[in-house]
Amino acid sequence: MKDDHGCLILTDIIPDWRKALKSGVLVANDLCGPYYQGYWLHHPDGKTYFLKVCRKKGLQDQLLVQILLEELAKAASISTVNSEIVNVNNQDLYGLLSLDYQTLDYEAISGADVVMEYLEYLEQNKKLEEVIGVKTIEELNADDSYKTFTINSLSFIWEALEFFYRNHPQKSFVIFKIMEELSKRYVFSFILMQYDYHLKNWEILDNGNYAFIAPLYDMDLALNNMFHTLEKNNSLRSYEGPINSIYDDFERFLASSSTSFQWEVSRQIGLFTPEFLSQTIQNIEITHQHKFQEEFKTKLLNMYAKHYQKLVEIQQRCGLKEGKML
Repeated sequence: MKDDHGCLILTDIIPDWRKALKSGVLVANDLCGPYYQGYWLHHPDGKTYFLKVCRKKGLQDQLLVQILLEELAKAASISTVNSEIVNVNNQDLYGLLSLDYQTLDYEAISGADVVMEYLEYLEQNKKLEEVIGVKTIEELNADDSYKTFTINSLSFIWEALEFFYRNHPQKSFVIFKIMEELSKRYVFSFILMQYDYHLKNWEILDNGNYAFIAPLYDMDLALNNMFHTLEKNNSLRSYEGPINSIYDDFERFLASSSTSFQWEVSRQIGLFTPEFLSQTIQNIEITHQHKFQEEFKTKLLNMYAKHYQKLVEIQQRCGLKEGKML
């Protein structure tokens, strides 16, 4: 059964929340940060789901943004979780429910795990200052670290992967495939103004022989004006060095990319026009029956139109236009 917003009513599955927690049907976790409370839901159908419940009451805009970004990811042929907005208590508490993508044969390794293992190696061998410019890992947590060195960057992650998979029999192939997909997602997250694509927001699924990036998740902070603020934007970047503007990083990435990846960037820019974004919102309102508030929708589309114009200008400066080399 669904409520007036088109959201699945979770009490049909979990009629007694306390009983579900006591029996292990629901298991709390700390994977969601300050905005949500996370749970593993062991469904009667035998499957495990990830449930994140919004701490604020009411149907929050970021829940709709998550659904929107999932639809956009699918349009770009990027693997993503499939979330459903749920009414947790049949009143005013909402959240997101998605199928757990981890299988018994694969271990989930976060980007943070990969990078931290490399940082600890550098620190233990007194190479941290030589590579990064700081003596201890703690110094990287400074508020102004974005001005000096960014470990959440494609270039540094590549180095970390080289160390992490140093003994893997297919090291070159595994790293290439991971970096190819991660680069594609860097472009996606930049175009869609995701300001929170940090190292814990992507994972590698690894079975010892083969490894690949897990489906996209936690995209609810995309299409957000915080994207422009360097002090707040902790999303994946292309280069680890200091930048004056978030757009500097993207232009440098595009200008130095291979011809084949310039085509990928141009493809995504050509796909995600403001008109396409508006149409996707309309489709969600029809198919999912989730209504975006008019004020929020107007603000979002106006903000994105300005951002998109900057992307087009960067594209043109780099010699590309509408998916074609100039």
